[in-house]
Amino acid sequence: MKKKNINRYQLGKRVVSCALALGLTAGSVSFQGNILGQNVKAAQVTNVKDGWYYIKNVNAQKYLQVTNNQSRNGANVCQWSRSGRENQQWIFEEVDQSGSTQPSNPQPSNPQPSNPQPSNPQPSKQIEVNCPASAMATRQGVAYGRYTHETYYSKTCRMQRGYTVLLPENYNKNKKYPVLYLLHGVFGDENTFSSDPSSKVREIFYNLARDGKARQWIVVMPNMFAATNPAQRPALTPEGLKPYDNFKNDLVNDLMPCIESRYSVLKGRDNTAIAGFSLGGRETLYTSISYPNLFSYAAAFSPAPGLVPARDWATNHPGSLRPEQVVYPKAGQPNAMKTVMVMCGTADSVVGQFPKSYHELLAKNGVSNIWYEVPGANHDNNAVHSGLYNFLVQVG
Repeated sequence: MKKKNINRYQLGKRVVSCALALGLTAGSVSFQGNILGQNVKAAQVTNVKDGWYYIKNVNAQKYLQVTNNQSRNGANVCQWSRSGRENQQWIFEEVDQSGSTQPSNPQPSNPQPSNPQPSNPQPSKQIEVNCPASAMATRQGVAYGRYTHETYYSKTCRMQRGYTVLLPENYNKNKKYPVLYLLHGVFGDENTFSSDPSSKVREIFYNLARDGKARQWIVVMPNMFAATNPAQRPALTPEGLKPYDNFKNDLVNDLMPCIESRYSVLKGRDNTAIAGFSLGGRETLYTSISYPNLFSYAAAFSPAPGLVPARDWATNHPGSLRPEQVVYPKAGQPNAMKTVMVMCGTADSVVGQFPKSYHELLAKNGVSNIWYEVPGANHDNNAVHSGLYNFLVQVG
């Protein structure tokens, strides 16, 4: 491929050399450079629209990142800012023979439609990308339930462990309730949601129940760090993250039997859901893929990398599964999932494009899943509110 106009662009204290080819087409292009400390030899160039291109590190699944929002006429590369934050995309401009560029206002590489189009299956109810304020409000006359902290003995971890449970305010032992397991992110614990009033977990669950849009759920919030050594602490290293993958064993063999023995729950996969944020989203996928006989519903909110081998800004992830193992039983088969949802904010500066890559991998493997993005949401409660609201509405 013919290369032309090799220029150097300052990335804070780093300099990237890049090459632009006339008539560039989507595919692979070789270039040399240093992207956030990673020595990159190849990147993927993707056509966006009408001659606009963006470039991504294939191995790390990351975009060129910058600290300043600037562009200049005649440059081969300019930056498009969506959020005003770091972790932004660079756009390749197609250059004609005279060196002039296409119009100077590049379009987003992944523009967000006002009404997102989820993949199959089509949602049973309309997706609302922003959680309605009424769903998060504290309303008069609505019973919001109460958080209770309890402990159980884990044979998997060989120690006592804690969980928080959210029971309906009018919880009745003579009535049976479905159960949803809600998983926190890295460095969190069983108190993450209950100790944060801005999480709006209670409000969303019971406002939807009051409005007739969702069932009354028993919500169980476990400690997902299932270490067998009580002295071990989580860390952003392969070894420091490994106990999170052990959680599925603790959940299935210890916590779920405990919950079913202590509370009035509806048993069976059609009455059991699992959802999580960030690393909890990754473990939601890993657990439900491993045990589709136990869950009919799974939702990953801004899921973290590491379900399959990957490299992100923090560490190298060996992967819990191989890409071909990211699959659920097909529709019509025993234990087929009723709802699988993956979502993320468009301005997520922590997990980037990994959530979308999970959606695409599921689709590639023949798994129908609902995918959407929340415009402007970062790796924060805006994504959690939207994901939780829409997941509950879809499940009903």
